[in-house]
Amino acid sequence: MQIVIAGAGKVGYYLAKALMDNHQITLIEQDRGLCEMVAEDLGVTVVAGDIVKLKVLEDAQVGRADVFVAATGKDEANLIASQIVQDRLHVSKVIARVNNPRNEPVFRALNIPLTVSSTAVIAQLIHQEVSVEDIRTLLTFQRGNLAIAEVNLPDNAPAVGKSLAGIASNLPRNCVLVTVLRGEAVIIPRGDTVFDAGDRVLAISTLDQAAELQKALVGH
Repeated sequence: MQIVIAGAGKVGYYLAKALMDNHQITLIEQDRGLCEMVAEDLGVTVVAGDIVKLKVLEDAQVGRADVFVAATGKDEANLIASQIVQDRLHVSKVIARVNNPRNEPVFRALNIPLTVSSTAVIAQLIHQEVSVEDIRTLLTFQRGNLAIAEVNLPDNAPAVGKSLAGIASNLPRNCVLVTVLRGEAVIIPRGDTVFDAGDRVLAISTLDQAAELQKALVGH
């Protein structure tokens, strides 16, 4: 897959580093000194320029990309670049980093399809007093306030030794248990699936019901 990442700061740099072995990566960065350093360090294509300028995006061949990620530390730049890439260069998948959660409604109003705000996720977890040792948000979706969460079941978890059907009444309404990871095994849970200590349960839930999901599975 061809992926263009706008911004070679910490987020863009480590995202490129994580993806470069399996994908063709191009980075766009305004700081020319940083461009040279990243290009030498990662060995990927780095284009110097302002991501809100169409000419720079065209020079980076963004129109040929499968995915465009706006990952700078400036929301206004991420928003404008995402709009240009989506509306003018017709890239099907555009992902924008949102640094200030208060700006998320603006991104939604302008139809940016996917937004990521780590600040909002952390704030939500703190607000709900959810223990990150037991439940971990892996991915959030802009539409519907949904998240994929991973829950680890300790020995004393109330779900251990019980079937999915047996705990179904305790699970929040807007929640689906998708997969149980048990050692090397991947289990698609059904009504008669019994949970074991050490299981890692992947669930889809709304963020506001994460605490209720945790209570049903691990008890606190």
